[in-house]
Amino acid sequence: LFQSVIKCLEMQNIEIKKLVYLYIINYSRTRPDDAIMVINLFRRDAANLASPLIRALAVRTMGCLRVKKLNEYLGEPLRKALDDEDPYVRKTAILCVPKVFELNVEAVEHNKMIEKLQLMLQKENNAIVLSNVVIALRELSELKGQELITLDRDTLNRLLLAVNETIEWGQIYILDHLVNYVPKDSKESENIIERVIPRLSHINTAVVLSAVKVIVKMLEFVTNNDYYKTVIKKLSPPIVSMLNGPAEQTYVVLRNINFILQKVPHLLDKDVKVFFCNFEDPYYVKLEKLEIVTRLSDAKNYEVVLNELFEYSTSFDIDFVRRAIRGIGKVALRVDRSVEHAINILMNLFKEAGKNSPHIIQEVTTVMGHIYRKFPAKWNYLNSLNEIVANISEIIEPEAKASVVWMIGEYADKIEQSDDYMMAIVDGFLQEEGIVQLQILTAAVKVFLKIPNSTNDMITKLFQTAADSIENPDIRDRAYIYWRMLSSDPEKTKQVVLGERPPIIDDQANYPPTLLEKLILNIGNISSIHHKAPEQIFSKHFEPVRKADQDDLPDEEILNVNRTEQTPSNSNKNQEASRPNQIQQKQPEQDVDLLDLDFDSVPQQAQPRITQSAQPFGQNPSQANNNGGLLDIFGDFPGTSSGNQGLVQPHPGVNTGGDLFDIGFGPSPVTKKQNNTTSAHDDLFGDDLLSQPTNQVISVPFENVLNVNTPGFNTGASGLGVDALFKRENGKIFLLLKLSNKSGQFVDNIEIIIRPNYFCLALEQGGKYTIQNGASQELKLPVSTQGPFNQQTPSTPLMFSVTLKSSLDLYVFNVPCMFHVLLSEEGQLSKDEFRRIWKEIPDSNELMFDMPSIKPEFRSVEQIQQLYARNNIYYIASRKNSANQNIIYFSSKASNGTVFLIEVSVPSMKYPEGCSISCKCLTQTLISLFLQSASFILSNSQ
Repeated sequence: LFQSVIKCLEMQNIEIKKLVYLYIINYSRTRPDDAIMVINLFRRDAANLASPLIRALAVRTMGCLRVKKLNEYLGEPLRKALDDEDPYVRKTAILCVPKVFELNVEAVEHNKMIEKLQLMLQKENNAIVLSNVVIALRELSELKGQELITLDRDTLNRLLLAVNETIEWGQIYILDHLVNYVPKDSKESENIIERVIPRLSHINTAVVLSAVKVIVKMLEFVTNNDYYKTVIKKLSPPIVSMLNGPAEQTYVVLRNINFILQKVPHLLDKDVKVFFCNFEDPYYVKLEKLEIVTRLSDAKNYEVVLNELFEYSTSFDIDFVRRAIRGIGKVALRVDRSVEHAINILMNLFKEAGKNSPHIIQEVTTVMGHIYRKFPAKWNYLNSLNEIVANISEIIEPEAKASVVWMIGEYADKIEQSDDYMMAIVDGFLQEEGIVQLQILTAAVKVFLKIPNSTNDMITKLFQTAADSIENPDIRDRAYIYWRMLSSDPEKTKQVVLGERPPIIDDQANYPPTLLEKLILNIGNISSIHHKAPEQIFSKHFEPVRKADQDDLPDEEILNVNRTEQTPSNSNKNQEASRPNQIQQKQPEQDVDLLDLDFDSVPQQAQPRITQSAQPFGQNPSQANNNGGLLDIFGDFPGTSSGNQGLVQPHPGVNTGGDLFDIGFGPSPVTKKQNNTTSAHDDLFGDDLLSQPTNQVISVPFENVLNVNTPGFNTGASGLGVDALFKRENGKIFLLLKLSNKSGQFVDNIEIIIRPNYFCLALEQGGKYTIQNGASQELKLPVSTQGPFNQQTPSTPLMFSVTLKSSLDLYVFNVPCMFHVLLSEEGQLSKDEFRRIWKEIPDSNELMFDMPSIKPEFRSVEQIQQLYARNNIYYIASRKNSANQNIIYFSSKASNGTVFLIEVSVPSMKYPEGCSISCKCLTQTLISLFLQSASFILSNSQ
């Protein structure tokens, strides 16, 4: 039918031509060779002098043909259409230019279409056409990777005139671009604001948000305080009026208001009641209103706000009630005058509603703990303390229990029988969550320091239990530190533990200035809804296709590193005395364009950061000797024996007998990384991209996570043993379990649950299992990365908390996991992406790990690349510098989207038979986890 259909183009009926053009657009996608037959007909219609509508239709259709062969014939007709006398044809041709650029860069550059658009920006008189020029140039700027619109005063005035005459989408694009203009003085910013203010009355919410964006940005340059206040008064009514639309629109506006208030705090001071929740509001709208109401609370309106939040606290929605109670706490922390009123409301909820609503008891306890921390000296606010502590048996949630334990420790001298409460808590130490166990350790030390006579046995028992039975290194290490401090100098311990601490502050979300600036520039866009920078949401951008891209070109001129020349022999010899295997913070090079990333400013000095020394997986600190007395447990320091090579050794020169914190596995000293050396002519990518092997991710052996002698949480029954590990196979994560039953009875209804965590790991599907007495069973459970999220960042080593429910009892244990198991197959970055992300990550977020030695067969670029590729760490480039070091660059991405940039130097400046691994990441707390896995791969591969 194709031949018959295209003959219909001879007809002059515009409706028939539209249908034929639509048919050709769809047909060309599957049969591009046949579609070439209609090119001449397109070119003829594009030159039709009788009808501008036909000319525009032909040009638009040719631009929609996403076939490279066809776009080669579009250059000449498109260039002529840009000069057409009819504005509709020009508008259509302008929007075709970015489409052609995506498929055929040469056609656009050869016909100088970009220069033509830039000229039209200066001379075009039609407002609609001018707005389309802005749209096209902005899109081309993103595709080309450089700014193509130069905003000077003349262009600014032309765009401000056009914004009043063009259609609403044109207004949006023009306003979105005007936000990038930097006025020369306050007078010019006031002029821009005055010309944009009429857009605030537009019926389209998107136009209003774009106008708000420009005004908020221009207010930064206004120095006249009276004018500033006047603009604020004009700005608030349009923002409030946008809340009267549909729920989805209201939600978008509320998400934008949330961070605008951080930029302009007093914008909506008099409109707090507008944000009170209505009964018919969807849940997501209520949550946003709740955040804004607490943010707007001040000394004038706190009573109204607290009474409203009290009403919310009696709702039937448990999660909303919890958030409302937290809101009461936020108001108390923000406004000092509101504390007494807030405590009265909270205690009223605790006494009355809490009887039938245990969730209220948990949340009120947590919030009261925050208030007590903020106002420790105001004892008239603490009359309710004994009442909360007296109900400790009803407080079961970890965060609430940690809060009440803190109260007992902090106010042990004011709470009646605080030592008895503390002893009862210590008796159940092993059954508590990690957050509660940490708080118990601190609170017990406080009680011991305040009431030493009756709590000596309690503190000894607690430390002994933590040393012998706790596998979590954070909890065990804290116990060791407290034990050493008390045994060395109790008076100094009292100064440290009972000393003044910074008061708690309002935990309302306040974004860093750099992120806030990006959010302001993206008001009304998707990033303003997610409250994330655009690059965090859209990690990939389009790369235009050039003819040269069809060939296999060598990887050259990608990162051309220029660094200060230095050889291993010139490195600081004093660093040889420092401990091996330690993560170091990388020292930013001054006056150096790292990776040739075109930094516009001198790199900032990295802030010192103490990082945990990495330990090889599966090697825990030795159990301490406990032959009696507080000092005996430190008779043999973990990591000091020659047999524990994987553990961190004490730093040379440290007095191992008198240092309170010299327990052999504490934080290592931060040292500076030696500058990698290369001359200006070193080629970073002298070798071709290597092949990416697809073998199975390196695995680790099973580890016993639940001993058969470990009692359960409910009845104390024991006999169930578990060995476990996380493993990645064929792009999926699995939890492997070996269950053994030595309980003397049949165990059924076994259910495994991965508790909420930072990486959203959860079992893909639930299931119940059985196991005979004396039998063993192996399970291989697929794991999803779409589970519940826990915002608490993981510690080193990485552990995931797992709950095992069964007919025998309830058990909770931690399953270790090497970080490379969480690395996804989507971690391969393009070279441009690598360069861009490297530039965005601050120098303070780069850490280095020195490996003293690696196997000779793993010291080549090819071998390291292959080892890492099997574990989803992908090769970017490599080079050899003037010091004969191989510098190799890799990228990787975790299952939650966190990107890691890696630099491996072989040999290391410090160890001729080893290597150095540097890592950059926006989430600084994850770098040590990644470095631990990266070194594990090199040291444990076969």
